[in-house]
Amino acid sequence: MFMKIVWVSNILIKNAHEKIYNRFGNGVWIESLLDKVKENKDNHYFIITTHHIKQEIAIEADNVTYVIAPLGYAKKYKKGNRKNLKYWDHLLKNISPDLIHFWGTEYQMANDILSVTSTPSVVYVQGIMYSIGKYYLSALRISEVLNMISLRDIIKFDTIINQRRDYYISGAKNEREIIINSAHVIYESQWCKSQFSFLSPKIHFHQMDLILSNEFFEHKWAPTNNDNPIIMVNASGYPIKGLHNMLKALKIVINQNPAIRLIIPGPILIRKGIVNYFKQTGYSRFIKKLIRKLKIEQNITFTGILTRTQLAEKMMSCDIFVMCSAIENHSSSLKEAMIMGVPSITADVGGVREYVKDEINALIYRYEDYYELAHQILRVLNNEELQTRLSSSCINDYRTSQLALDHRKGIEQIYSNILKVKDDE
Repeated sequence: MFMKIVWVSNILIKNAHEKIYNRFGNGVWIESLLDKVKENKDNHYFIITTHHIKQEIAIEADNVTYVIAPLGYAKKYKKGNRKNLKYWDHLLKNISPDLIHFWGTEYQMANDILSVTSTPSVVYVQGIMYSIGKYYLSALRISEVLNMISLRDIIKFDTIINQRRDYYISGAKNEREIIINSAHVIYESQWCKSQFSFLSPKIHFHQMDLILSNEFFEHKWAPTNNDNPIIMVNASGYPIKGLHNMLKALKIVINQNPAIRLIIPGPILIRKGIVNYFKQTGYSRFIKKLIRKLKIEQNITFTGILTRTQLAEKMMSCDIFVMCSAIENHSSSLKEAMIMGVPSITADVGGVREYVKDEINALIYRYEDYYELAHQILRVLNNEELQTRLSSSCINDYRTSQLALDHRKGIEQIYSNILKVKDDE
């Protein structure tokens, strides 16, 4: 049966990204799934997102229609605007989709779309707003929170306290409305399911593992023999990712291994110049001060935003990967490191424990306990047998299990089940 399926994405991907920025994006995992599903010519996919443009852009390519809606940036979208509601109503009537798939619950346009259509829909849960808000301060002391407010934060009313409130209150409220109104949720972990199963008995849950980009399956880690050992972390941009705790652990490790280096992907938090001084967030300001206080400037490298290929290459050059977030639904970066067999250490948070086996394919620590994190890092650095055991377990077991997954079949079965529920109602 031929189906028209709409994907609503918070970001520009593939041809849509190229149209706006004259280059393809960084290869996010949603693109990997799109590459799989578009092979089925019995279905046609419409990838819709919003952007700050003057008029709608539509692009046809490889059994996919990309629609860029002229409704502003997804992050700044505010629901309830009559003009926006009219646009969504007109667009969806023209497409007449069989199903709508929302990727993420972060932003407000999903609720507007759900208010103008009765088309069956499903939400794939990425980050969980309520949980992010709950753990946003990530074991920061009150004195640290108060000292990290920057001029930029004051001008934009965007302090760390404001950010936490946006997730914990308005973000969580919007998220729950999306899930209740859609009534279908795709989740990966039982932990994720537990965060929403209490909302309504009418919600249908569908399990699907996260698809990982092909670039990470093309590599297998081997001991690096680095004279200066390298650690890589998951990200850096905001407190929930736990970089401040990683830096405190690094200082302890440096006392025993002064040559160790830390690679930090994502936004470069430390930039020089008067313009960057006024643009820096409070968290960036705090990280900059913390690095100076700990005297670890020479041990740290910020890489900036990396493509999937660049990220895989960086991971391959590392001795250890650390996932130090205060909360994660699944942590794609940890999964990517484990797929390649990089010896990994992870905070015991969210849905991570459902695929991490402590002391078998990774080491676990409490996210706020940077003493334990430092201890686990030193264990791996000083024990070649432990490195080999963790790496081999990931490659032989976890990598093999991920390769066996048929994500296209899985998502198409979920779509079929959703449409069957509608027919039965």
